[in-house]
Amino acid sequence: MAYSHDSDPKNCLYKCPCHNSAFNVAGEKVDLPGKENPSPRPMDTLRVDDQKLAASGEIWVEFLNFYTGIHEKKPSSDLPVGVHQN
Repeated sequence: MAYSHDSDPKNCLYKCPCHNSAFNVAGEKVDLPGKENPSPRPMDTLRVDDQKLAASGEIWVEFLNFYTGIHEKKPSSDLPVGVHQN
């Protein structure tokens, strides 16, 4: 399944057309005029690898899937995507 989003650089917003949600650059929910934001929480944050950032200046994040539709930020798995437990 593919996912798309819009950015609105003029207003510094990320928009999710599928879910009618909008977020500012800090990931906070934003209600647009005439549209209440249905998202139950702000955008989920991801952990940055500080060692790689310091060593190379590159930004690496640990990607996790989170449960959707709930207020709590709860990972849907204890393992990052693409990591398999033997």
